[in-house]
Amino acid sequence: MESEYVPPEFNENAFNCPHCGAYAKQTWSKATHNNVITGFVTSRCAKCGSYSIWAEQKLRYPISSTAPRPHNEMPEEVARDFNEAREIVDSSPRAAAALLRLGIQRLLENHLETPGNGINNDIAHLVEDGKIGNRTKKMLDGVRITGNNSVHPGRMEMDDNSEMAHALFKLTNYIVDQTLGRDKEVEEFWESLPEEDREGVRNRDSN
Repeated sequence: MESEYVPPEFNENAFNCPHCGAYAKQTWSKATHNNVITGFVTSRCAKCGSYSIWAEQKLRYPISSTAPRPHNEMPEEVARDFNEAREIVDSSPRAAAALLRLGIQRLLENHLETPGNGINNDIAHLVEDGKIGNRTKKMLDGVRITGNNSVHPGRMEMDDNSEMAHALFKLTNYIVDQTLGRDKEVEEFWESLPEEDREGVRNRDSN
């Protein structure tokens, strides 16, 4: 599973770099100009060497989304919704959450071969086919419940605020990791085995 995304935070020793995206140690220093302290603070990424500029404890450069990047195995059409949500989450968490739910629906219907007749039935289908475990089922049910409640005013105190939107980013990556990501790991392991052994298994299963 991919490591958990750690957003840039002022004066933290390590986080995911807003330049290269890698989780890396950060070196902090006060920015100066002609030997005069400017009031800005810089953090330098140990991985790529790039500098980020901070003022009033907020990241000013580069302008970067606070949301994680999409999982490497995320399908392109799902990643488009995910990345669009990344671009707007800081200004409109509710719109970002709606895009993420749309991306999850695309993931279920187009890439996990669910019937496409509602997320509740899609989850049941994945469980019945053994494609997801209990933890992933809980994740998907969480997406379903918050999505249902978000269209009924007064049902949820949290609503689709920034906290909820950022949770949906993590959930989307987790679901991809536990389904498509794990499938790829299994296939890569299988392909690494000697061909004669794989042929023996295929012959066994065909009998």
